[in-house]
Amino acid sequence: MKRTLNLWLSIIWYITVSIPCYASNYGPSLLFHKPYSTADYQGTAFLNYCTGKTSQGYNRQGQIVPFLQEYGDEDLLRRFIDPTVPKDDIESLGTINFSGTLLFERLNLGYSKNIHKHCFISIGTVVQNLQVSNIQPTIKLYKPLNEDDAHKLEILESKIPDSLNASGMLTTAIEFGYNNIFYDFTSINFLQFFIKGSIATPQVIHGHSLSILQYPLAGNISFAYPVTAIATLGLNKHLNFGLFGMVIPFQPRQIFAPVNNTTSHNNMLLDHATYLTVYPHAVLSSVFYIEAHSFIDNMMTTFGYGSSWGIPWKISAFDKKNYPDALINHNELLNGWNIASLFFQLDYSFRSEKHPQAPALSLSYVFPLAGRYFPKINIIGGAFNLGIHQEF
Repeated sequence: MKRTLNLWLSIIWYITVSIPCYASNYGPSLLFHKPYSTADYQGTAFLNYCTGKTSQGYNRQGQIVPFLQEYGDEDLLRRFIDPTVPKDDIESLGTINFSGTLLFERLNLGYSKNIHKHCFISIGTVVQNLQVSNIQPTIKLYKPLNEDDAHKLEILESKIPDSLNASGMLTTAIEFGYNNIFYDFTSINFLQFFIKGSIATPQVIHGHSLSILQYPLAGNISFAYPVTAIATLGLNKHLNFGLFGMVIPFQPRQIFAPVNNTTSHNNMLLDHATYLTVYPHAVLSSVFYIEAHSFIDNMMTTFGYGSSWGIPWKISAFDKKNYPDALINHNELLNGWNIASLFFQLDYSFRSEKHPQAPALSLSYVFPLAGRYFPKINIIGGAFNLGIHQEF
């Protein structure tokens, strides 16, 4: 039964509402962030927590389906219940799909410091917990099984875990960037331009994270090099407009992971594994937002629309004879994904000229509008920021 046990450890559940990367203290961290403070030698320490729970996801056509059914029915291959069947045998007894509940939690910790000539450096760590619970299989057989096969199927069903968990450090990132505000205008209040580059480390995750074929919520298997640009336009004393853009290239990596090297429709249930070179392609994100401020002292509200896209991945096996690229890449989990969301954020700052190092608090809510191959998950979050002014 060793193959059967490995089968369930290979269930793919790549559980991100967006970016497998360190985000700042400003804004819903799963969607975007705002420019940092431009004050000379200003430092900002921050803590950001966000969470969400869902039992739904978007499939290939953008339809809402039960979570874990984004990729459709899986073939229930005879070899899943009978270890004597050859690995290249794709006889199917029926179909099997799953449903479950996803719990997502993420904590961002970091510090940003303005250094010289509008340049800044930052460091941050993201800790994440992903829990899939209430996993329920639904099996549809093409024809009744004989007594022996029915008993083997019962054994297989008993091996299905009720829950899966992956938790740990998603990434640690170092950033360097430029951030400046220009005021010399007659028709607008200001224009702020922000750009940064980052180096983000791979995840250090514990739990059932054995596969490189993961959802957009968890996978950060290799070094990433995010580049972010933000432009903010101060239209008047009450209204600002912002544009955010990010691209995250990833470095290829070699890994041992489950694959499907047959023509069967099995994207999540995989009982083959081999050494691969993984080519994780870029993640793109764009956001448009509006800030309303100064209607109430020290308070700001932000409304916006954002979308993120994951470009399809490719994999290449070391053993191309037994795992040809054309077959192992024929997996919908390697396809691109996307998500579009609305968000709302409320900020309150205790800072003033007399108390420049007072904290600021924020609450945020992200509501998904549409997507493809992505969990339909609402995210709520809160942040605590503390400005630290110290010249060096």
